Amino acid sequence: MNDPADKMITKFGNAEFAAFAATRALIAFFSQGNPYIAMDATPDLPVLLFTLAISLVTGLLFGLVPALTAARTGAATTLSSNARTPQSSGGRSSRVWPKTLVTIQVMLSLLLLVGAGLFLRTLRNLQNQDYGFERTHLLLASFNAQLAGYKPSQTPALHQTLLEHISALPGVRSAALSATPPISSGAWSSTLTIPGYTPAPKENMVSILNRVSGQYFETANIPIVAGRPITPADSASSLKVVVVNQTIANHFFPKGDAIGRSFSIDIDTVKGPWRIVGIARDTKARDPRATEPTRMTYIPLAQIEPFVPTASDSSAKSASNTKPAPPEENHDRFVGTILVRTTGDPAKTIADLRAAVAATDPNLALLNVTTIQDQVSTLMSHDELISSLTAIFSLLALVLACIGLYGVMTYNVVRRTNEIGIRIALGAQSTGVLWMILKESLLLLAIGVALGIPATLLATRTIKSQLFGLSPTDPLTFIAAALTISIVTLIAAWFPAHRATKVDPVIALRYE
Repeated sequence: MNDPADKMITKFGNAEFAAFAATRALIAFFSQGNPYIAMDATPDLPVLLFTLAISLVTGLLFGLVPALTAARTGAATTLSSNARTPQSSGGRSSRVWPKTLVTIQVMLSLLLLVGAGLFLRTLRNLQNQDYGFERTHLLLASFNAQLAGYKPSQTPALHQTLLEHISALPGVRSAALSATPPISSGAWSSTLTIPGYTPAPKENMVSILNRVSGQYFETANIPIVAGRPITPADSASSLKVVVVNQTIANHFFPKGDAIGRSFSIDIDTVKGPWRIVGIARDTKARDPRATEPTRMTYIPLAQIEPFVPTASDSSAKSASNTKPAPPEENHDRFVGTILVRTTGDPAKTIADLRAAVAATDPNLALLNVTTIQDQVSTLMSHDELISSLTAIFSLLALVLACIGLYGVMTYNVVRRTNEIGIRIALGAQSTGVLWMILKESLLLLAIGVALGIPATLLATRTIKSQLFGLSPTDPLTFIAAALTISIVTLIAAWFPAHRATKVDPVIALRYE
C-alpha cells in the first residue's frame, strides 16, 4: 500500500463509504413519517464516476500550485537558514492564491445563504398564509366502507351511527364526513350549467365538488359569509341544496343574487338541479402555492340519489319487448374522510376515535389518521425538503469559508511573526496589531461580498418560480445573509489576530 495510487484509491473508497452513510442519514432524517418523499441512497455508477472525477481534479488543482511554488524556489534560498525573502516564504503567488480561494468561498457562502434564506422564508410564507379554515384542533381520518363490505344503500345508516359514536367522545366538539379533506392533492370536479348565464368562448366552467355531511362547515371551521351551511336537516326528502364559495358567487352571480339561484352539475350521479342556500368563504383546496381562487361546490351527502339515473324512457319504449335493466346503485354515496374538531390536542383523541369506529363496526378500519396541520405539511413536503437541504449546504459552505479564512490568517500571522515582534518592540499597541491583522480579513470579506451580491442577484432569478410571497431580490434576505457571513468571518479572523497581539518580541526576533 505504499503506492500513491493505491493510497488515493483507498482514501476515495473511504470517502465514498462516508458519503453513502451520510446520504442514508439525511434521507432517514428528511423522509421520516412522510411517504411522499422517495429517495434512494443506493450508489449510482454515473454519480460515483462524477464524484471520482471531481475528487481527482480537485486534488490535482489544489496540489499543483504548492508544487509549482516549491519548484520555483531557488536552491540557495532554500539552504539559507536566515533568509526571510518573498521567495523563502513561497513568493507573492503563495499568498495571493489562498486569499483568492477565501474570497471565492465567501462569494459561494453568500450565494448559498441567500438561497437558503429565500427557501426558508418561502416555507414560512406557505405555512403562515390564510387557508380559509382553522388548522388547529382538527383531526382527519380516512376509511373505506366499500372495502368493509357495505353497499351504497347501507351508507346512510352507517354514516349516522358513525357520527353519533364519534360526537359522543370526550373532548370532541363536532364531527362530520366528507369525500375529501378541506385541502387535498386529489379532487372531484365537474363543469356547471347555470340557467341564464352564457359562458364566454372557451370559458372555464369547472368547479371542485365535495360531498359533505351536516356540521361539515362547523367542524372544518369554514365561515359562511351569506345564507346558511349544510345541516343534518338537508335530507333525501327535502329540497336539494348546495353551498358554493365566494369565487363562484362573485363570478357567476356578480349582482349578489347567488342565494336562491339553481344550477346543474354535468355528472349524472349528482346532476341536480341544486339550489344555492349558502356562500362559504374561499379556501385553499388543493395546492398551498395556488394564488388564484378555487371554485368549490359543497353537496349534501344525504341528498345524493340512491340510484344512478337511467336513460330516457323514450328510447326504452322503442324496444317494446326489452326488459328494463335493474337500477344501478349510486357509489357516490360513499365518502372516505372523517373530520373531528376537538377541544384540546387532537392527537390525544386518536385512540378514542379508533375505538368509536371499531364500536360501529369491527370490520371498518381507519386507514390513516392525521391532523390537518400534518396534512398541509405533507402537501409542502417538497418545499420543506428543498429549504432543509439548502440550509444544511449553506451552513457547510459557511463552515468551510471560516476554516479557510482561519487557515489563511493563521499562516499570515506565522509568516509575519518577525514583523509583529519588531512592531511590538518599537511600542506598537495590541489594538494596532489586532487591527493590522483584521483589516486584511475585512478586505477579503468586502471583496467577496462585493463580487457575491451581483452573482447572487443573477443566480436567484433562476429560482423565482419556486418562491412564494417574496421576490428573488428580497432585500431583507440579502442583508441577513451578508451580516451572517460578516459576523462569522470576523469571528474566524479574530482568533489568529488576537494570537498575534500575544507575540513575545524577544522570541519573535529570533523566530525563523
